[in-house]
Amino acid sequence: MRGKKFFALALATIMTLTTAVSAFAIDDAEGIEAAAAAGQQEFDFDPTEGDPIEIKVATIHLDGSVGVRCLEAMKKYIEDVTGGRITVTLYAGGVLGDYTAALEMLNEGDIQMDVVNPVSFETQIPTLALINNYYTFDDLDHLHRFFEGEGGDMVYNSWNQVGLQGMALLSLGFRELYNSRNPINTLEDMKGLKIRGYSTIQQAAWEAIGVEPVSIQWDELFVSLQQKLIDGEEGAIVNFEDYSFHEVQPYFAMTDHVFSCDMLISNEAWIESLSENDQALVYAAADVCYTYHRDHYIPENEALLEKFASEYGTEITYLDDSVKQEMREAMQPVTEKLIVELTGQDLYDEYMGYVEDARA
Repeated sequence: MRGKKFFALALATIMTLTTAVSAFAIDDAEGIEAAAAAGQQEFDFDPTEGDPIEIKVATIHLDGSVGVRCLEAMKKYIEDVTGGRITVTLYAGGVLGDYTAALEMLNEGDIQMDVVNPVSFETQIPTLALINNYYTFDDLDHLHRFFEGEGGDMVYNSWNQVGLQGMALLSLGFRELYNSRNPINTLEDMKGLKIRGYSTIQQAAWEAIGVEPVSIQWDELFVSLQQKLIDGEEGAIVNFEDYSFHEVQPYFAMTDHVFSCDMLISNEAWIESLSENDQALVYAAADVCYTYHRDHYIPENEALLEKFASEYGTEITYLDDSVKQEMREAMQPVTEKLIVELTGQDLYDEYMGYVEDARA
């Protein structure tokens, strides 16, 4: 079966990647209530009428994180709008098991939605490899305009190839570079830096500017940094906090080279089994999830940077635009070449066309 084969292949890749799980545990009942209320819209049908439905949603994110609070906003919205006819049960913190177990349950229809890292699936769903193209987006506003338009539809619908449906982007922001060797302000400061390598595309991109990626398993990363077997790591801002990299990495460079994200996905067969009215309700609820997350993760990332500097003594450097342009000119042709080998030129050009359309 296609689904079984897909999950077996994807899960082997998942174990090399990570998702932020715990930064900023916040009780935001008021914000969740406001997000659910703001998302309400006029429907040309009565949302309270229809069969009762339970939507089960899994995530490895922990309670209080923005990755769970956005799901709570989705839950609040749909239960309020439908008068409780449709209920949402959240399974946070990996209580249903690890990534593998949750994906198998989604594949079998035992749960209806899951939160995953889309780049984990780039060889099985070539469109998702496009997310890994370095220096594609000018800033986070550009990124969100892309996902709120036809580009987002292209990415979300690509999941249909394996019987799934993309529902909402949960961006973690751009990936940055942190290390224990020296502050980073120029390309020369990066030469010879040994960082963790985890994929063909990522390794080739960094090699293009003289950085030396070293293949290291995720569960061996902290010890490798601690023992200075490698100099650094690149990842989302929240990872620096969640995995205590600040204990072994005093230098943090805002390189903004590629964005990192999770994505809320659903079982496509389940979505298609719903009435048109209930499909409209579920997609509206997913929009509430996306909007809450978009509006909260950016200020929380900014607060984390302040914490790194004030509490941990981390030296944070903000690269000049000219340095980022040098990185773009060296790295993007490399990532483009490898991605086109997976997607074909036409799909790549279509994606980049949507990227251009989303520019301000």
